[in-house]
Amino acid sequence: MSIAVQFGKAILKARGEKVTAEALRTTTKTLQQIVEGQPKGAKKKFYKALSLFIKNPENAAAEQYIRETVENSSVVTRQLDRESAEAVAKARKMAEEAHPLTSDPSENNFIMDVRKSYEITAREGFNCTYGARKKLAALPIEQEIISPVRLHHGLQKAKKEAMQSLRNLDIPMPSVNLTQAEIDKIVKETIRGTISESATLTSRRITYPFNKLASLFLPKNIKEICKDIMHLPREKFGKEFYSRLLKSKGLTGRAPAEFTVVKKEKLGVADAGFDFFNNTLYVSDKFTKYSRASQANLIAHELKHFEQTDAIIRTFGIEKYLEALKAKTLKNLKSNILNFGKPEKELQEAIDRQFIKLEPEIKKAFAKSIQAEKINPNSALGKRASKYLKSLSNYETPDPNNPLNPLSVYKYYCNGLEKGAYKTGLLTKFFTSFLERLNLKTA
Repeated sequence: MSIAVQFGKAILKARGEKVTAEALRTTTKTLQQIVEGQPKGAKKKFYKALSLFIKNPENAAAEQYIRETVENSSVVTRQLDRESAEAVAKARKMAEEAHPLTSDPSENNFIMDVRKSYEITAREGFNCTYGARKKLAALPIEQEIISPVRLHHGLQKAKKEAMQSLRNLDIPMPSVNLTQAEIDKIVKETIRGTISESATLTSRRITYPFNKLASLFLPKNIKEICKDIMHLPREKFGKEFYSRLLKSKGLTGRAPAEFTVVKKEKLGVADAGFDFFNNTLYVSDKFTKYSRASQANLIAHELKHFEQTDAIIRTFGIEKYLEALKAKTLKNLKSNILNFGKPEKELQEAIDRQFIKLEPEIKKAFAKSIQAEKINPNSALGKRASKYLKSLSNYETPDPNNPLNPLSVYKYYCNGLEKGAYKTGLLTKFFTSFLERLNLKTA
């Protein structure tokens, strides 16, 4: 039996998965790809690190060695070579469309130089982000080994504490009589659902403490809102949840009075959104078809963005907020593939012209926050607002012309504003979903 097969079996067992021929073949192939072409000594060190990690997923040194080995593997290098070639080919096509040849040979020489500059810009842009791209290319392979092992161990470690905490939640029991065994089964399913959510987030590199499942429980006031309105049909649940959440958080009058329903196409791949320019919270026209848990998640997530904005304005003033929006806009223009090669000064001047019109509209939209009681920068909320301000300045949305660009998506999910919003939304979703599992809902 080869060493790759031995560790393939060990990984599957650590995940708690059944060792089938197909699963073993997939895992073994991944391991063989990682060590392909490496010196014998390096292979031995890799498998030793893997052994230590499987026994103890908290072994940071072993995990780091696994990550570095994956990043330097030939499978990652080949992927990067393909991506680089694709980036250059795309730039070449853009250049040909933007600068067609003419009937004048001397002018064509100049045009060919211009076209070449597109390719050079694309290649240099790729090389500038080579380190980050290398890590991103390695992520799926790393997570195939690391995440399931860690999550399986985390589940075993947290299950007892989490089950006890969930049983102690102040939830009215449903009218049907459930045995303790049935309650335990529901709790286990809920935990596993959360672990699954955690696996998705881990693969996106969002660092939430999901290994401590007890930390997922919401403040009492939000739990009360969820419990009070679970009987409402989905068509009414979202609006009532939003109204009560505004009042509970003391945001009435400053936050949007209600959410705005728009066509799903306007939101792209998202199901909801908050506009940092006009203080509007959008939801998809399919919103009422979503489960109560999903509605609560989307509302809590987007309303968190208003809270972040409100805290920035009340702590540092509207002018600092406008500066952060300009910086955000510049970052997004620079990262847009259509603007490759354009001077930053040209982009900044375009933004300045745009903001001459936008500034009065932004001030009007957030007038209530401007007039509200100021927040002390040295207070706990003021210190969080300082982090929000920095995150807003560095906020990059995925490029609409290339929405699946892994680097673009990576930056989006790692931004502090999104981390806070996703955490808030998922906490709400977790609790509401738990209520739904206990049948505390109407049809």
